[in-house]
Amino acid sequence: MGSASPAQGVGAYLKQERKIPACLVRNVYAYGVGKAPDERDEDYLADQTEAFAKDGYRVPEMMVRVAASPEFFKVKLPARARPAARVAAALTGATGGNP
Repeated sequence: MGSASPAQGVGAYLKQERKIPACLVRNVYAYGVGKAPDERDEDYLADQTEAFAKDGYRVPEMMVRVAASPEFFKVKLPARARPAARVAAALTGATGGNP
């Protein structure tokens, strides 16, 4: 029998199979924010996946890092959403109509 622990074996597997750590990070993030990531999340997810690898694929630490990151708390409008007319006017500085 080998002397490697099960956790070391999982870490070695994650290192070999590059898509699995990215998938795990993506799913942890998606579950936490309650939506599927989109193209606006790609850089953040790549950074989190890299940090996960550098940290030795420690899942609890990755979960804390994702949940404690400012990105986790940002509110993003869906890609197709349009703000209401009053909000759009406020953002562009347009005036007119009732407040």
